[in-house]
Amino acid sequence: MKYRYAKIVRWGALLVGCLCVTIGGYGLFYAVKASLSYKAYKHVKYGHFTGTALERAPVCSPTDVLPACERMMALYPHNYYATVLAAQAAFAYALEDHESHVKERWIRTAQYWDDMGMRLNPYNVEIYSTHARILQKTGKPLEASRFWREVILEREFWNPDRHDMMAELYLHAGQIDRAIAERPWVGGATRARIDARKKQYEAILKLRNQQ
Repeated sequence: MKYRYAKIVRWGALLVGCLCVTIGGYGLFYAVKASLSYKAYKHVKYGHFTGTALERAPVCSPTDVLPACERMMALYPHNYYATVLAAQAAFAYALEDHESHVKERWIRTAQYWDDMGMRLNPYNVEIYSTHARILQKTGKPLEASRFWREVILEREFWNPDRHDMMAELYLHAGQIDRAIAERPWVGGATRARIDARKKQYEAILKLRNQQ
């Protein structure tokens, strides 16, 4: 009886040991893939071997950035930094001087990566900033300002950078009164733009009243 019990214990310990080794091996494999993905992101965004004879510059061309980001995601599908990088690269390229169908294609590409990034990390401000800019660029300035106010400003009210962005979105949407209301919270450069638009706004109102 004791022999049978000891045999069961030994087999049980062996099975548990095998299970632990399997789980540990899978975890190590997953960690290596994640590490390689993040390393690739760093090389694309910042370059590598900085300050040495082997220094390589960051990758700037979106036609190179996007395939690199796809490889990063293939290695580690939760690397939301790759989605931020791809969305920003595609959107920046869409803003350049292209034919309308090319711009639309790159805007859609930016939206694709932007949506993926928001799903992966709903707290990353960079990806939300790109989303607001895309809305703005695609003829939805009011939606862009509402999105930023409800999603970001409500959550990070005491961050002056968020108010700078809020004021810029209001100005672009023609919501001058709301932009003026942001004045106490913004930096000097944004404040100057608000004041300039306020003067224009007041001048237009004055001309309308004189007619």
